[in-house]
Amino acid sequence: MNDRNMKDLLAIRDRYVDLLFSGCFRENVQGVMTDTADKLVNGLVPGPEPDTCTWPDIDFTDMSRTGAWQASQHYHRLESMLVNGGKERLAADAAFREKALGALRYWLIHDYRNPNWWHNDIGMPSHIGDIGLLLREYLTPEETEKTIGLVSRGSIKTRSDVTRWGGANLIWGIYNSIRHALLSEDAELLRACEARIELEMAYTNEGIQPDGSFYQHGPRWYSGGYGASYTFDLSQLVWLFSGTSYAFPRERIDVFLQHVLDGQRRMMIHGYFDYAGVGREISRRGTLNRVEMIYGIRMLATIEDLPRRDELLAFVHDIDRGAVEDETDPYPATVWFPRISFLSQRKNGSYFGIKCHANDQYDAEICNSEGELCYNMSYGTHYCLMRRGNEYYDLNPIYDWAHVPGTTARIETDAELLAHRNWWCLPLPNDHVGGLVSGDRGIVFEKPEHDGISLMTAFFVFDGNLVSLGAGIRDEKENGKPLTTTLDQCLPVSPRIGKHRASNGGFTYETLDPETEIVAKVEKREGSWKRNSFEEAYTHETGKVFLAYIPVKPGKDSYAYAVSPRGKKAGAKVLSNTPALQAIELADGTVMAVFHEAGDLIYKGKTLLHGEAGTCVIL
Repeated sequence: MNDRNMKDLLAIRDRYVDLLFSGCFRENVQGVMTDTADKLVNGLVPGPEPDTCTWPDIDFTDMSRTGAWQASQHYHRLESMLVNGGKERLAADAAFREKALGALRYWLIHDYRNPNWWHNDIGMPSHIGDIGLLLREYLTPEETEKTIGLVSRGSIKTRSDVTRWGGANLIWGIYNSIRHALLSEDAELLRACEARIELEMAYTNEGIQPDGSFYQHGPRWYSGGYGASYTFDLSQLVWLFSGTSYAFPRERIDVFLQHVLDGQRRMMIHGYFDYAGVGREISRRGTLNRVEMIYGIRMLATIEDLPRRDELLAFVHDIDRGAVEDETDPYPATVWFPRISFLSQRKNGSYFGIKCHANDQYDAEICNSEGELCYNMSYGTHYCLMRRGNEYYDLNPIYDWAHVPGTTARIETDAELLAHRNWWCLPLPNDHVGGLVSGDRGIVFEKPEHDGISLMTAFFVFDGNLVSLGAGIRDEKENGKPLTTTLDQCLPVSPRIGKHRASNGGFTYETLDPETEIVAKVEKREGSWKRNSFEEAYTHETGKVFLAYIPVKPGKDSYAYAVSPRGKKAGAKVLSNTPALQAIELADGTVMAVFHEAGDLIYKGKTLLHGEAGTCVIL
């Protein structure tokens, strides 16, 4: 490697250490560790070995596989102590510095392991690497060597399998390899990391998809989960490497920005992500407000010569508006994402995200005891309705998971939902699904089939309104459990309730046929984060939830309803709602139709349209 590469490596290391001291990383931006440096350093006690320190309340025998692993608190706290204490205190306060070094020595000696490989090969190396870089100039050669040894467990230099990891896991592995390179001043390794990252800034089996969505754990939508972490990490690398010999080429930056601007930006509003796109992380606190991803987007927007910077700045502006209802929108759009069978619309202040299911895709995930109650998100037709963004924020502990918005399902208890949880890695069959966008109007349709329940569904979005039609509802089991179609379940904000029309927050829900009635109510509930994430500690949570649904009554196998900005009407008329054809007419005469079977749309004695099976039309 030439002198330029080594000079740039040292410059990148300085930038990275400054970034660490700024407190940008995940545990700090999400507020997971908010204790002051004084509280943390005062909590340290001498360890069993000379010149070591630890926190006495940490249970190092804990073997939890999730982020609740107790032993990991040791390095989380140490990193937070260093960041919150700051660079100047570390240099000037010898007692503070010696306690920090003692805490690192304690981990270097004990080297705790977890049964979940992620902690050992990704989580631990990342934090120990950062701590090593923060303390680098104060370490002895032996301590530096031991620190590099732990970090190297997740490095491409010492293990070839890291390069075969997928999606966000691969990015984390390369990031640990970069830490390895910076600690050991290995310019050749840093160049190899840059080259490997380039390969991931492309369309891959796990990672960015051609439509801008993001896969992880197979063909599974994870734009707001692993994809959010990917954006956080890649944004920092683009920023760190910018202006150096390690900078990424333009064509790779373009693909990455497609993921951010054509994907993630279309899946959120005012800084809050569509709950369907976060995977099993829906069972974690604070998930829907992706603070770490937003931090990365802000970093990207500071790079003056970055392509599409004006769009990034508009994205940041929308995030900064926070949870407010605002009918102005810097980027209204209706988008169909075929790789995840998902349609989103942002128009007139409304966000609609409609998730359907296809044969070649997975949906909700149960993994590491998280997302255990999410069965009704496994077969599609669920949607997310937002105007403020925080409509579903941290409702997980008190959520009724039998009532996922947009789905037709049985009313079931937690225990009954848990009986379904082995389905998670097997895609349910469905080859009748599709979508169409024309201008700012869109259609998505599906024939969901699950556990004996089937129906034909169609969703039409236009001008910030949603019309949902269901027909041919069947329950082959007929086991006595009531069927319902859920309109919404979210935080209550000034609800008003009637039989055919209800309002809550920024939306009004109304039936479109006289036989359909809405059951709407505000319920006070009790629950725990442990309900949907088994390795969480038990907590007692209380709160109120707005719930609106349509009961499926004997002899009535269809429903028709609209969701509109509060105080407004959709202005749509149902032309057909049968298992063969579902169609509506808008106030301006536009016809939107789904042909589940080949046939004609006949209205007032005239044939308006002909369609083939499995097609949709906007005319």
